[in-house]
Amino acid sequence: MNQHTFRVLEYDKVIRIIGSFALSETGRDEVGALQPAAGRDTILGLLRETREFLTILQSGEKAPLSGIADLRPVLNKLGVAGLVLTPDELLATARTLAAGRRIRKFLQRYEGKEPGSGSAPLLWARAAAIRPLKELEDAVASVIDEQAQVRDSASPELRRIRKQLVRMREDILSRMSRMLQDSGLQKVIQDPVITLRDERYVLPLKPNFRQSLQGVVHGQSGSRATLFVEPLSILEQNNRLAELRMEEQEELERILRRLTSLLAAEADAIRATAAALAQLDAVHAKASFGMEYQAVVPELSDDGSLRLLKASHPLLLNKHQGRADVVSNDIVLERGEHSLILSGPNAGGKTALLKTTGLLCLMAQAGLPLTAAEGTRVPCFTTVFADIGDDQSLEQDLSTFSSHVSRIAEILREADSDSLVLLDELGSGTEPGEGAGLGAAVLETLIHRKCRTIITTHHNALKSFGSETPGAVNAAMEFDPQTLKPTYRLIPGRPGRSYGLDMAARIGLQADVIERARARISSDELKLDRLLTQVEENSRRASVEREQAEHERRAAEQDRKEAGEVLRAVREEAREVRAKARAEAKEVLAALRQQLRELRRSAVLDRAAIEKASADVQALGNRLEPQAEAEPAGPRAAGAAIRTGDTVRIDRFNRTGVVVALHGGIVELEVGAKKIKLPAGEVVPVNAPGRGTAAAFPGWSSALLEDEGSVSRLNIIGFRVEEGVAEVDRFIDRAGLHHLSTVTIIHGIGTGALRTAVVDFLRDHPLIASFRPGEPAEGGAGVTVAELKK
Repeated sequence: MNQHTFRVLEYDKVIRIIGSFALSETGRDEVGALQPAAGRDTILGLLRETREFLTILQSGEKAPLSGIADLRPVLNKLGVAGLVLTPDELLATARTLAAGRRIRKFLQRYEGKEPGSGSAPLLWARAAAIRPLKELEDAVASVIDEQAQVRDSASPELRRIRKQLVRMREDILSRMSRMLQDSGLQKVIQDPVITLRDERYVLPLKPNFRQSLQGVVHGQSGSRATLFVEPLSILEQNNRLAELRMEEQEELERILRRLTSLLAAEADAIRATAAALAQLDAVHAKASFGMEYQAVVPELSDDGSLRLLKASHPLLLNKHQGRADVVSNDIVLERGEHSLILSGPNAGGKTALLKTTGLLCLMAQAGLPLTAAEGTRVPCFTTVFADIGDDQSLEQDLSTFSSHVSRIAEILREADSDSLVLLDELGSGTEPGEGAGLGAAVLETLIHRKCRTIITTHHNALKSFGSETPGAVNAAMEFDPQTLKPTYRLIPGRPGRSYGLDMAARIGLQADVIERARARISSDELKLDRLLTQVEENSRRASVEREQAEHERRAAEQDRKEAGEVLRAVREEAREVRAKARAEAKEVLAALRQQLRELRRSAVLDRAAIEKASADVQALGNRLEPQAEAEPAGPRAAGAAIRTGDTVRIDRFNRTGVVVALHGGIVELEVGAKKIKLPAGEVVPVNAPGRGTAAAFPGWSSALLEDEGSVSRLNIIGFRVEEGVAEVDRFIDRAGLHHLSTVTIIHGIGTGALRTAVVDFLRDHPLIASFRPGEPAEGGAGVTVAELKK
């Protein structure tokens, strides 16, 4: 890197902007000393630590870096034997040590985090160099207050001396105040105030004071009308006051010397802390710049490609206070592309783009965030050369052309494959043909060396060179032919017109002059100019179509997003409806069961009560399934997929039974204690899994039928007594509503406790007419058969 490149790319101005984000003088100096690094590993380290701090700031954290002082003068004094630090210097040192301790603790939180989860190992490595010296902070704080004054409590001797000073001062002032009120002295008192001269209390008197008061003159006013007199009566007290002041200074020096020696013993640790804080403040300034300018930390490309996405010049952003008024561009040189030939109108932004490229590459190698977008990648350059602007010099006898050629010759002597070369208006300043030929030869040399090169030009021959030469690509700065104004947008892949005559006409050059100029342009030049015009028009049209397609794509994406949100809302509403329905079904089922219990408790169960209960149950069932319609019990429904073990309804007898066997179209059923055979078309399944939901009785929903089937046998073997009796209770309720005449309860023999409990329960049940032990064929003593009342 050379100073000429830094100067023409205005690198120092950007560094000053970044330095303004530093919180300390040493941090600003550290930023000011930033130079682009050359080694890839060094650059990667600089970028990574900037990214670490930027990530911390983006998370909303605020680094505790306040209170850092410039300790360089303090450290210099500590290195000289016999020098004593002042209270201000001691306080500044203590505050800096405290800042170091705080930032060390802050960054230690990011030491052990996993990569990618906010870890900051490089920042912690810098902070780890800080050695906490809390004992020194406390030692200084015990002696120096926040106003950099030595406390009275710094030592017992100092406290004693200052108490005597206060008493002596008060005594002197009291005596002199009485003198001012003495009527005999009023004629010689010039002003009724007490003042100090040479650290001694005096009175302002008139020159004829000697007639009324004896004293020592310590000075006079500028007009000689006032003498400052120390009365002889307080001379000894003033002497004692002076002695006390000297004693105080001696004690203060002793205290400060002791503190200074404590700090001198830790001078190396203090120096390391100060250096680490300056470096951390500099990195913090880089990250703060990134936050303020919405900048990104770039990646280093492995293949030499250059990709500056949505890049803007930081000085333009600083001037316009943001991105709103600054056009950003994608500046890209892919792998295998070595030269970018940039053409377009005057004042169209070519030079600004050239400077943006060079400046951002320098910033990246200094570990700085770039005013570009995510995905930005830059190569690692060992040297950056720039020939931008006019370096003509009368003293050195250099014309514009000579200065350009001199700079290009220097570049060609040093540039290699790791160089970035920026050439503004290549081939200008001489006869166009020779200038274009020279420019093409320079480009060929740089391409052969595989330098990354970006040039600006108005030469059509160089534009053609970019279209015909491998490794070279064209790009144009856009110009609006309707407004005759540049848009500052970079259009890659094609050359651009210079619009020199159009710009001249816009500026105000006479029309006849413009026409004569056009007439003098060669036919080949005009043909190329018209071709470029057509290319620009086609490119502009394609750009409009791309923007329209992108707009439509975004609109379609928005529609898809909104449709997805509506679908999610509908699904959520459906889930809520289902949940509400399930809750209501549970309420209805509970009400049905309660009504059944009330029927069971009735002493007399007549037909009217059953019909009324059925009507109430029907109403409750309608609440549960208001839209359900009972399927007709026709042959199709009745004979559909009956299997052994199914419970079926026999409409002809108004009874239910269990299928025990199937014989073609004949179904063998167990109804109570009897077995009968019927055609399959005369029975309807009522509890088979996955079957239809026709109601067995008025008011009974399908859900209730599944839960409370009408089988005539109940097996309670394995139940505890209380559970078994509860099951028998529900079983008798169902049997009564299904108009069953006989039911069988299987309780087993066991200890007999379950059988006894069942018999006792049946004996008092209002629905039971009689009961008996089972016959041997029915299960013997292990079952009880009960007859229900008619």
